Amino acid sequence: MKSQPFQQVYRDLLSEIMDNGVDEKNARTNVQIKMLQGGHSFKLDLTDGKLPIAGNRRYFPQVAAAETAWQFMGTKDPEFIVGKAPKLWSKFVEDGELKTAYGYRWRKEFGRDQLALACKELKDNPTNRQLFVSAWDPRHDGLGGEQPKNIPCPVGFTVSRYNHDLHMSVFIRSSDVFVGLPYDVMAYALTADAIAATVGLRPASLHVTLAHPHLYKPHWNATRACLTGDWDSSEWREQKEFADVATTWPTDVSPNLPGWGIGMIEGHPDAYIDVVKQLTRRTSQNPWNPLPEVIE
Repeated sequence: MKSQPFQQVYRDLLSEIMDNGVDEKNARTNVQIKMLQGGHSFKLDLTDGKLPIAGNRRYFPQVAAAETAWQFMGTKDPEFIVGKAPKLWSKFVEDGELKTAYGYRWRKEFGRDQLALACKELKDNPTNRQLFVSAWDPRHDGLGGEQPKNIPCPVGFTVSRYNHDLHMSVFIRSSDVFVGLPYDVMAYALTADAIAATVGLRPASLHVTLAHPHLYKPHWNATRACLTGDWDSSEWREQKEFADVATTWPTDVSPNLPGWGIGMIEGHPDAYIDVVKQLTRRTSQNPWNPLPEVIE
């Protein structure tokens, strides 16, 4: 599969959903959506050492870095991540914890540290094709199981190597394309970068499969604004005015990947987040921020 820059991949995906997506009312959220039937996949080239950023509006890579660091910690304790991204993660706290915390499942839930074992195999058994790290627990998730507030959307990922290159494939069962997907891409690119640094490889590719890509109706007008450059606030969001708007998708939006290993991130998570933030400041970010709401 030939890879394209994430900005182009993302623009094409937004256009495809808006132009050819089918409408459906989701029973769980009671919100109208546009969706692509049968899923969607894309592959990104990481060999340039850059963090993939969509570019259609303002993004905050330090939030993706905080999620990455928190997942490596392998905890259900919400204090760290809620402190870094309260708008999102505070919605999912139950009984003082995040019950389906991805990092906890990666590192502790199933009686073994999947992440550490995958890193060891990348070093010791470089042709191993069984390196799947799961965030999905079939004992509880979906199919009639208990329903905590946050059922994992990225259900797991695989890693493999060829010579000195690391490749990652991520499976996302349900993707909120406007709000969630750009951050999922950043977080898993950072995860691939950290795994590569841990085992002495180069991050080479990130392959993403979306089983159910969709756009919620409250985001349709903002999506149109991104695609057309029509930033009239009265058209896409009521009673909101923004002085700084962009009419193009800037090209210099992708900061360098930090190249920190997992152990270093675990030991110094705040410093890691700060490094990602500083690297981002060296780029030309799109200033337009439509403040999209997270649909629970």
